Order: sequence, then C-alpha cells, then structure tokens
Amino acid sequence: MRYRSNAFFLCVLICASVSPSLAQAFVLKNDFSAFDIDPATLQIKGALASAPQVELAAVLSTPAVLADLQYSTAAAHWKLNINGSVYEVAMVLKNASLKIAVTAYQPGEFAWPNGKANTTIEAYALPIFGEGRYIPASDIAFAKLLSDKMDRKDLSEASLPFITQLRGSFSSTWMTPQPADAAMTLKLVEDKLEVGFTQDFTELNLRQPYRIRLTLDQPDPIIGAKQFRAFMQNTGQFRSLDDKITANADVSKLAGAPHIYFHGSGPLKPEDIKGWRGFVRKLDQKRKQEGSLSARLWQALSKADKGEMTTAFKEAKGKGGFVSKYTRKVAIRAINEALPNAVDVAAVAPLDGGHDPQAQTPWIMLARKELQSEFKGHFKAPETWGYSFSKGLVTKLKSAGIDRAWLGMADWRDASWSPEATVLAKESGYLLGAYDSYASAHPEELVNTWQTAQMGNEIYEGAGYTNHDGSKVTGFAGRGRYVNPLALQGYAKRRSKAVVDGAALNSLFMDVDATGLVYNDYSEGRKASKAKVLKAFNDRLAYVSEELKVVTGSEGGTWYFAKNIAFSHGMTTPPYAWMDKRIGKDKSSKFFRGGYWPPEQPPIFFKATPIPAELSTLMYAPQYKLPLYQVALHDSIVTTHHWEFGSLKPANERQIIALQQILYQIPPLYHLSAGNAKKDLPIIKAYNKLWAPLHKQLFNQPMTAFRFLSEDRMLQQTTFGNGTVITANFGSIVRKVGEDGIPLPAGSYQVKIGDGTEVFSLPDMGGN
Repeated sequence: MRYRSNAFFLCVLICASVSPSLAQAFVLKNDFSAFDIDPATLQIKGALASAPQVELAAVLSTPAVLADLQYSTAAAHWKLNINGSVYEVAMVLKNASLKIAVTAYQPGEFAWPNGKANTTIEAYALPIFGEGRYIPASDIAFAKLLSDKMDRKDLSEASLPFITQLRGSFSSTWMTPQPADAAMTLKLVEDKLEVGFTQDFTELNLRQPYRIRLTLDQPDPIIGAKQFRAFMQNTGQFRSLDDKITANADVSKLAGAPHIYFHGSGPLKPEDIKGWRGFVRKLDQKRKQEGSLSARLWQALSKADKGEMTTAFKEAKGKGGFVSKYTRKVAIRAINEALPNAVDVAAVAPLDGGHDPQAQTPWIMLARKELQSEFKGHFKAPETWGYSFSKGLVTKLKSAGIDRAWLGMADWRDASWSPEATVLAKESGYLLGAYDSYASAHPEELVNTWQTAQMGNEIYEGAGYTNHDGSKVTGFAGRGRYVNPLALQGYAKRRSKAVVDGAALNSLFMDVDATGLVYNDYSEGRKASKAKVLKAFNDRLAYVSEELKVVTGSEGGTWYFAKNIAFSHGMTTPPYAWMDKRIGKDKSSKFFRGGYWPPEQPPIFFKATPIPAELSTLMYAPQYKLPLYQVALHDSIVTTHHWEFGSLKPANERQIIALQQILYQIPPLYHLSAGNAKKDLPIIKAYNKLWAPLHKQLFNQPMTAFRFLSEDRMLQQTTFGNGTVITANFGSIVRKVGEDGIPLPAGSYQVKIGDGTEVFSLPDMGGN
C-alpha cells in the first residue's frame, strides 16, 4: 500500500516540526511498553512497562540526514536521506508492539535492524532449518558453525518470518509480515552472533513499504511463534486442519498416516515372469517377426540395452538355460524402458512436453494384453505385476497393521501401472498421491532431462524468469530454466488435472511451489515482483486443493502457503546436502548420500548413510531444535521430512528422529520398493504401533507449549490443545519427570492424557 499522504499520522500526532539540525530522540510509550527512538540513526531502546531500557536496534551503519520529523507519544513519521537515497519512516505503538514501515523511492538495499544490539541477548529463537533453532548467545561454537553454513536466509523461504531475542527478563521479536524481498542475515563478529534483517528495494517494489513489527513479551523461546500464530489468525491467513477436512473429508486420512514414497520404474519386476528361460527364448525367436511385439520391443531398445538382452539370449541358450538374477534385473529394466515406444495407444488429451496422463491406464491395459498374448504362459496374473506400487506391496502394508498412509509416486506414471493396486489402496483408507513439478522447464532436445520439466519449447522459451541484466535464471541442477508460475497458469492447470484424473489420485504433491523460492521477473510485457510470483504459487496450490478436490501437499510448506496445502515434505528436515560436498558430490566419502541409479531402489533414498558431525549438530541435535513452526501451525498443516532425508536415511540419527517425531507429533517419511520391504517394513510396523494411535488424537490439535526441562536441554516437553503432555528424554541417563519424579529412561518418552501417565520405549530403528 502506498503512502499517499500523512493524513493518518496527522490525525494522531501532536505535531512538532523539527529541523534536521535540531534532530533529537523522542519517546513512544503506553501502559505496556516504552521506546526511545533516535530518528536520525534508527537506534531504538525499549522495555516492558517501567523496566530499565536496553538497546533493541543499533544505529544505521551509514549516516543519514533527517527531515520532516513529526511525532507524538503514540506515533511518528519522518524522512531519511542515506547517501542520496530517500526513505520515509513511520512508527506506530500499539500495546507492546512497535509497528514500523519504511518506504523507498529508489532501488537499493536497506539493512536494518542490523543485529548489533546484542549485548543483553542471552539466546536466539530462529525459524531456520525448517522447524527452528534455539541458540544460546554464549554458544560460540554453534554460532560459528551456523554463520559459516548460512550467512543469509531469504525470508520468503524461511518457515516463519521473525527472529526472537531472549533478553533475560523479556523477549524482543522482530517480525516482517510481507517478507518477499527481505532476508535474515547472520554474522559472527568478535564472538557475538549478529542476526538482522535486510530489505531489497527494486524497481518492482518501490513505494511498497517494508513492514516490521517489534514486540516485547515474556522470555519464552516460542513466544515469537505464538505471536505470529495470533497475527495469522487476526488477518485471516490461518486455516485449521478441521476447516480443511470440512472442505475435503480425505484430509482426515492424514491422521496417523506415515508418508511412504514408492520407487520402481515401469510396470514389470523380474518376479512377474514365470520361467525366464522360455520367456527369453520366445523374445529372441519372435524379435525377427516384423510387426510382432517382440520386434517392436527390440527396435525400441537402446544400443546398450540390446547388449544386455543379447547376454540374456546367450544365457537362455546355454547349458540348463539359466538366466542369472542380474540379467533378469537389467532385462526387465530394458523392457520397461522400451514398452512405451513398443505399445501405442490412442491419444486421450495430449499435452505439450509429450504427456498424456489420461492415456496411461488405457495404455497399461493394452500393454498387459499384448504381453500376455505374445508370451502366453510366461507371466503371472497382471494384477500382481509391479516392482513398486503394486497390489502385493499394498497388501503387505495392510498386513503390517498400517491402516492409514500417504502413498506417493515419484513419477505419476507409476500410479497407473496397477489399477488394482489403486483400488485396493483407496479401499484401505490410504491417500494415493504423485509427484508433479512446474519449477523448471527443459528444452525438448535436452538429453539429461526429467519428465515433469518437459513442458514444450514454447514454455521453455517464453516462461523463464528474466534477470535485471536480461539473462535467464538457470533451472534446478543447472539444467533448463526456472519458470514464472504466472506464465504457465493454463498449462499447469490442464496437466495437474490430467494427472489426477488419469491415475485416479486422491492426493497430489506439488514440488517446489511452497518453498518460497522466487525471483523477480524483468521479462518484457510480464514484469513481476517476488510478491506477485509468491501469490501465483499460492493460487496454483489453491487450484489443486479447491478445484481438483485432492489432498494437496508441497515441498517446504512455509507459513505463507499453509492455508492452501494440507501437508508438506521438508519442514521437519529440509535438504542439506548443499552444505557439505561429502554428502552431495564426493562419491568416495562414507557420507555420500548416493545417486539416482538404479531406478528400482535409488541409493539417494534407500541407502542409510552417516551424517558428518557438524551437520548432525545443525540438523538433528535435540538441544538446539525448537518447534517454532509446530507452535504456529501444528493444527493447520501436517509436516514431515524432505524425501532426500527420510526417517531412516541418517544411519546415526534414527533413534533421535523417531523420538522427535513423537514429541512434535509429526509423521515419519519412508521409501519402499519390492527390494527393501523385507528389511524395512518390520521397523516401520513396530514404530507405527506406538506413533499412529497418538497422532490420530493430536494431528489436528494446536501445540500450546514447549519447554526444556533440564539444564542440558535434553529433557523436553510439548503440550497440545486437548491437554496431552509428551515428555521425551534425548539424553543418555534416566531422568525424573514431574512432581512424582517418574523415572524416564534414556531414549524413551512419557505421555500424560488426563489423569493417566504412561512411559514408552522406542523400538530399535536400526541404522547403526
């Protein structure tokens, strides 16, 4: 909103015009708080009620010239000239909150508050690394580690847009409700952490105020989250899970539901073939018959795959005709790859990028028919086919006592391979979803591409963000271009609807949309600020949720998008391989997370790997974790880990992760395939017996309190809206809990519901 006049301020001020040469500090005060403000430097001192004042905001790093100061005890307004750049500053005091607005008339960076007012800060509560972190000011080692790994965080990507400073007898929380162009800065200066904000003013957001709210309150680490929750509720930006269930009853199926990704590319697995010798010999024989399925398969194989199949032919002709386990695996992989080009079905609703999701089910039915006809007697019943999402694997989940689950496909085609599995999953009460993404667009001729990024050359050429210098923003992993959601609204609607309808889904996962990753777009005829782009992402999520009527999830799930999604992946544990090349790039390291090959069971998801000590501290150490996001939004959105770092991925953190999920009441995230079910399903089953019943009661309850109960912060407690209290012991010794001194063993947790209290021990989650 623009400042068209000073009428608002003139109506509340007892005006006092002050010449720049006579500039002086003034006081804004009421019964709740008082602030001493130096308008020329933006230094602020303040305190609750009549307590001694402390510095809350340090002076600007660059001297400024003051003009047109007007103030009363409740509000103030003035102008600052900083190196020729003019800013309007307005402040209004309401209760214990000082509302600040800074408006620029020229592009530039406005770094304030700069974080230097830190002498009385005892600890920080910051919404970083997803949920949040508690950082004692005296913990220099952690502060250094933090500032080394992350010196800046765009607030559009932060889970919540505030910082809380704990100052002994009170707290000061800085919040910006419109964070599109703001960032949090973190620096370690002379062994003191400086946490501040900076705002980028561009030609796209000039005269749009940079708004900040400074609130003084109790010295509670989660007070900022409570304040922000109230702000969302008061401004119509909060929507409860109960409201979402009223709009779509399927949202209730998230209660007690672990999140499980299925992997396995294609409709066949080696076990679907009965008698490999005969199958391979038949393929070898009929590949020379023009027009046969075998001939079409052979023609569709790559040169490398033809080599693998030739090996299979030789083995089948050899003594005993035994086709090795390895050869079966690579042969099936080759056949799965070739089938779409060997079996053609009539188009239903083709889309740019070579997609026709609504033709997938007709295609699989035709492919089944042709395979069974070509290779009579060599295949098991088709309803049992499938390496990943199959009727057999869904049945195993049911047999494990898992009555609720979100089942996700890494590729939407995987959800169509087995219509029988789809029916069984939905009849069993499961949510069935698929991954879709509109973040990056690739040119059609790009070799190393992925399915979702293929949207046709028109979108690739025309929808990409344009930087201020005229260049295009490079897409994910250095491929293609990131694209502006405003430029492909129609395509995204058509394709997402086709994916949902074609695979009969009741859920859809929209990659990237809720991360807050945005760019200014300077494209001619389509200039758009980050704020406009954020709104476009929100509108896209709202379309999937409200118009397609499916349970909608996305990556990240920052507060801005929580109203329009029911779940998110990446808030509990965000991706962090970028912070250490040993995890993401160094294949010789024991910490290497793995790659995407083989597709049936990609090591990046399935291989349990240790986490380097530094990142273990940053990402998993309980004494630093703080459920800020859960306090603000637990009863609005169900959050869990990013798919790259699921519950069983970090080999040396599994028990801590399992306990944290209980304490915060968030679901685990797993990866399953036919290959790992035997090993991991017993672990999943044992944990689900403890976790699921409690989550069914608490998933839609607000988290009303969080406390550290021990000096080392390893004994922690959460409280929920229905009165349930959960206490978790992350330490290595027995702790006593409550007035009765109930012993709580290391690695266990206590649940208090009403007058009943019970202690539980976690199952062995494996990994070490």
